[in-house]
Amino acid sequence: MNLLNLIPSPYRLAARVAALVAIAGALMVGYLRLINFHEEIGYQQANAVCMADKLIAEQAANERDAAYQNQLRKANYESEQRQAELAADIADLSRQLERVRNDRNAMRARVAQLSTEAVRRVADAGIQLLGECEAEYGRVAEAADKCLSDRQALIDGWPK
Repeated sequence: MNLLNLIPSPYRLAARVAALVAIAGALMVGYLRLINFHEEIGYQQANAVCMADKLIAEQAANERDAAYQNQLRKANYESEQRQAELAADIADLSRQLERVRNDRNAMRARVAQLSTEAVRRVADAGIQLLGECEAEYGRVAEAADKCLSDRQALIDGWPK
């Protein structure tokens, strides 16, 4: 049995055209869906590749950052160690300076008892000069040690 026999004869041509248009439309929709599906697969693959590249770049950046942070922590720790050593050295020098001051004061008292007025003045001037030199030497040495420690901290902290 033919389905066209169910349609009245004046409308059969229109029914055939409508059937052909419907078939062509269905084929076009199917073809467009197939193309869209293939494009979606390509997009997903490209997106996956881009995400993998991005992840690799982020991991490399994180590793570099972690290395810089470790280097900075190490430099800070070493700087603190140097500062502690310098503080111990300064304390030792301060004790030595106190002993020198005591010796200077004792020498000043002895010179005053043993010598004439001219010898007293010369000895006193020499001792005062020595005291000033000691004080200045201590300030200069402390500033030089701090400068050296800061320099080393900057060298150690600089990315290599």
